[in-house]
Amino acid sequence: MKIIKTNKNIYKQAGPRRIKDRGIIWKERYHERSQRLKDRFEKDLGPISYMRWEGHDYTTDSDYFVVVGPAVTQDLKKRFFAGVKKLPKDPRAKVYAPSGEYFSTLSGALSHASEKWAIPYPRNAPHYTLNDLANIKIPRHVKGNLDMKIIKTAKYVKSGITEPGKRDGTGPYDPDATKEEIEDAKKNKCKRRGIRQRVPQKWADYLTCLPESGMGYQRLDVVFADGSIQRDCVVLNAETIELPDTCKGKVITDIRLNERNQPLIP
Repeated sequence: MKIIKTNKNIYKQAGPRRIKDRGIIWKERYHERSQRLKDRFEKDLGPISYMRWEGHDYTTDSDYFVVVGPAVTQDLKKRFFAGVKKLPKDPRAKVYAPSGEYFSTLSGALSHASEKWAIPYPRNAPHYTLNDLANIKIPRHVKGNLDMKIIKTAKYVKSGITEPGKRDGTGPYDPDATKEEIEDAKKNKCKRRGIRQRVPQKWADYLTCLPESGMGYQRLDVVFADGSIQRDCVVLNAETIELPDTCKGKVITDIRLNERNQPLIP
């Protein structure tokens, strides 16, 4: 058991904890870019239409930020978004888009942030809907990492399919499959056998702290309760993992970044 001491609390940690259970004190905070977005949305849409919080996690000695507000999906549909991201240690480093979910109402996004990350729900928050976003111009860069149905790498788009073929037992859908393997999988669908399952919540929260291999996915090694290890698995949005049929029903006990945790497209 790992014991972490701070000037205020002592945490006993047996494994990854959900973000909302880490005692993070969230404070509303904006930087130059996010302040411009807040001013813009509050002018065009109304008060409390865009909010951003930062907080320090003493259990991992890391800083996080949460954002809730208007955004666009990958196919440029207007939605309300709630997402979280770990801030880099270097303040000069690039901050990537947070991971979260899209909603049809602002209240839905705020409720999600409150329930999942313990963000304080704003008092007198208006009930904005998609109708309110109809005439609002949302910059294309204001988007989050989600919507698995439309997450595709350039490699996938060129191949014409979103689930490449099985390769050397590394997983049911290998992002690094060659063009020949992809064509073979398209012709022989029986070779593409595998399962997709939800990642347990405690591991989902843990994965949001790890770097991504590419937009919306991570490459991981998964350890199961029976001692077996499935290497080079693909996890989408820290929520859904792709595994071979042989892993069905197995309990995950550990997750590690794979040494090939690199972007698909340089």
